[in-house]
Amino acid sequence: MRELLAFAKANYQFVIFDSPPIGLVSDALLVATMTRRVLLVIDPDRSDRHLIRSASRQLRDIGVPLSGFVLNNVER
Repeated sequence: MRELLAFAKANYQFVIFDSPPIGLVSDALLVATMTRRVLLVIDPDRSDRHLIRSASRQLRDIGVPLSGFVLNNVER
């Protein structure tokens, strides 16, 4: 994974990784440690406020900047 990220960083301006939700499995936090920033994708009908805060705190605790949030499944 580190080799893939090094290649991507050297050859592309932006690289976006999609991972399972933070807290569901450890994969998301592991990938986050190899990135520069994270966007949390939130479904307002399914994302519990406490879980969102917990995910934000976990990212802060491992030193990964949270760039913001993306709302999913929202009507215009």
